[in-house]
Amino acid sequence: MILFVAGYIVVYLHQLRIHAQLQVTYARLKASATRIEELTRAYERQRLARDLHDTLAQGLAGIVLQLEAANIHLAHQRAATAQTIVQQVVQSAREALIEARGAIEDLRTPSTDAPGVAASLQKEIDRFSAASGIPCDAQLPQELCISPVLEKHLLSIVREGLTNITRHARARHASLSLVPRSQMLLLEIGNDGIGFNPEVQPGSGHYGLIGISERARLLGGSLTLYSAPGRGTRLQVFLPGGRGGWETPGESHNKESEGKHLHE
Repeated sequence: MILFVAGYIVVYLHQLRIHAQLQVTYARLKASATRIEELTRAYERQRLARDLHDTLAQGLAGIVLQLEAANIHLAHQRAATAQTIVQQVVQSAREALIEARGAIEDLRTPSTDAPGVAASLQKEIDRFSAASGIPCDAQLPQELCISPVLEKHLLSIVREGLTNITRHARARHASLSLVPRSQMLLLEIGNDGIGFNPEVQPGSGHYGLIGISERARLLGGSLTLYSAPGRGTRLQVFLPGGRGGWETPGESHNKESEGKHLHE
């Protein structure tokens, strides 16, 4: 009888310990679920902020710059040039509307007739120069295959970088280069404008560099900023390649050849 009671007590205490452990585990799981929900909401807010900035904010800012340029040409009796810019404004407005609808509906399916990353980047450069009057030297690889996700972020980074030059740099000249390197892409955007102190935090409304840095981190890359008052500004964005990120047409053939060679 005594052994039975002792055994019962041991089992009962063991169950109490298990119950306590389960309560602790449940509390930890509940706290983790709450934290995950908070992080998810924060990520969604950041994503929505980037999407709205890349569609509505950037689109409207570009349209305003183009209209200002057209107004200047009209003031100097250059009606033909102004009309050309107005036609570009109409096209820009249509594209911004399409992008805004895509962001709202979360439609991210890439187009099958995309012109290629070099052509898309050159289009952004041409818009920038037409709207700002700032010439921009471009160094772009003509044969470069990148994933739709990488191209989307890359175009947004370039668009924001050029918009920042128009708004803040007071530059006379700009440059943009995209250079494939071993297992990475190097995007560099520069200007000869007034520059600034990178150590000083930008004021309210200056979200461009924050967005560029966030996109670089999302892709596993990084942003490096070089600037000083009176010395211009240079942005370097390092983006990892490989594993579907990017490749030149010759690389896929070489990889197939190397694979065949290894199995011979």
